[in-house]
Amino acid sequence: MVRWLSNLTGVQSDKVLHFLVCFVIAFPLMAINIYLAIGATLSIGLYKEFTDSHKPNNYWSWGDILADVLGVFFAVVVWCVISLII
Repeated sequence: MVRWLSNLTGVQSDKVLHFLVCFVIAFPLMAINIYLAIGATLSIGLYKEFTDSHKPNNYWSWGDILADVLGVFFAVVVWCVISLII
């Protein structure tokens, strides 16, 4: 699925994976608290980039952070739309 979305959008598969993982983490947490969902999910993404930057032959990627933020943003939007419908 990640490869298919990557080919469909022209976005690197790594960025698609960051987007999807952050969406999947944030969306169910919205049921508890929106701020918890945003904070926890972005903290996980930042921690992942921090650990990546300390590994040999790896680096901090602002593109990954952007994909994380967009995944969380999309989760918030979907949650709000569903909340309006229900």
